[in-house]
Amino acid sequence: MRILYITDAVQLSGVARKSTMQATEWERRGHEVWLATARHPQVQPLERVAAQLERRSAGRSFLQRAKGEFDFRVFYATKISAAVRQHAFDLIYSREVPMAPALPGLLRRVPTVLEINGDALQELPSRGGRLVRKYARAYELSHAAGVVFVSRELQESCRPGSPRRATVIANPCPLVDEASLPVATRPARPTLVLLGTQTQRWNGFDKLVVLAESLPQLDFIAIGAQLTGPPNLRSFPNLSQAEANRLMRGCTVGIGSLALHRKGMDEASPLKSRNYLAVGLPIIQAYRDTDLTEADGCVLSLPNCEDNIVPELGRIAEFAQRAYEDPTLCQRALALARGRLSVAEKEGQRLAFMQQCLADRR
Repeated sequence: MRILYITDAVQLSGVARKSTMQATEWERRGHEVWLATARHPQVQPLERVAAQLERRSAGRSFLQRAKGEFDFRVFYATKISAAVRQHAFDLIYSREVPMAPALPGLLRRVPTVLEINGDALQELPSRGGRLVRKYARAYELSHAAGVVFVSRELQESCRPGSPRRATVIANPCPLVDEASLPVATRPARPTLVLLGTQTQRWNGFDKLVVLAESLPQLDFIAIGAQLTGPPNLRSFPNLSQAEANRLMRGCTVGIGSLALHRKGMDEASPLKSRNYLAVGLPIIQAYRDTDLTEADGCVLSLPNCEDNIVPELGRIAEFAQRAYEDPTLCQRALALARGRLSVAEKEGQRLAFMQQCLADRR
């Protein structure tokens, strides 16, 4: 297949890394992949985008930002339609895009598979924005050739209106260059790490401070946030992905989102939890993971509610100590990352679904 992947970003983000990781696997399996974003709809071959991945986007003036926002809202679908005609793509795979005048024609002309990876109706701050997003999503779902949901909860939230062909494929574990990582060594004490973005309240960095204050016998690390707390809490607000991986390699347990309830969700497969598994960390999760349960042997599940830390302190401390003393938890985490949660496994499922959607339209 000749595939155009419309993603959210191609510079310095977890989404960009996920998108290029997926596209690289598609090309490894014999498909041709080009990438674009709605905000920068210039279609580029995968190898050119991969070179941009670790660059920070340049700053823009107010007029440049205003013009870019106008182009984004009105003309991105027109530009992508022109690229589709030029390159004769067989299929478009797209993370959600906003409505624009040329979007209906694009969806009718080229089989398009949408990926629904979050609930924008919960995340958008304004009522007007949520209303617009609701009707735009309903239109996209009804005209798409197929939809990939990253969780069963998201699939249920979009009923009715999703197309006949839909599937659930949770996020894969990222590929990690083992040669670039230090040899895993046991820290002086059990060390728990939370990777995320401080502005996203559902990560629950405020709860990490409570953990550090309540469990002085353990050490805690925040990556992607600047926190004030007790001496057993350290913050690293600005690390590259490679630096974060090296730091996490010396930790004991990875902590997933602690406050998913703050955006009205209960189920997820966060990229951070997949990142932990990929470097061999057992995980603590305060949500229902699409693919993981405590039965996997390297997972501790907490309730998804505001008061899910203090009542669970004993279980958290016991799990951290067990992960510190028992290397089999690390081995189970790595086995999951290299097995049923691997990029190869997940993208094989995704490509098979995309080919089914393409066959339907033909």
